[in-house]
Amino acid sequence: MDGHISSLEKLATDQGFHVVKRAEDAHIIASIGGDGTFLQAVRKTKFRDDCLYVGVSKSENTHLYCDFSLEHFDKMIDAMNTEQLEVRKYPIIDVSVDSTNQFHCLNELSIRSSIIKTFVIDVYIDDFHFETF
Repeated sequence: MDGHISSLEKLATDQGFHVVKRAEDAHIIASIGGDGTFLQAVRKTKFRDDCLYVGVSKSENTHLYCDFSLEHFDKMIDAMNTEQLEVRKYPIIDVSVDSTNQFHCLNELSIRSSIIKTFVIDVYIDDFHFETF
C-alpha cells in the first residue's frame, strides 16, 4: 500500500500539484480504499465544502464514490490531462436527534441504543413528518 501511496504522490507532483500532509491544508483530499473509506474521510474532515474529494479504489473496480483505481494510474493521468474529471456534488444531510444532538451525514445514518430494546423514531424532512419507524 505504501508503494501505491508514493506512486500517487509522485503522480500528483508530476502533474503540478503540491502534496500536503494535513487535511486542513488541502484543496483536494484523496481517499484510498472503498466507499466506506471515502465516507470516513469526508466525516473526519468535517464535510468541508471548500475542497474536492477524490475516491481511489484499492481494487480494480471503481465504486459509487471511487472513480479511480490504484491499479490504473493511466486513467487518472488521462482524466487530469484532458480535464475530463466529473465533479459531483452530493447533498449533506443535517440530522438532529431529540432536537439536541446535531450532526451531518452524506448518504445514510444509523441510530443505536446502548440498551437492547425497541424504540420508535419519528422521521421529519424539512419539518414534514415523513415516517414513523
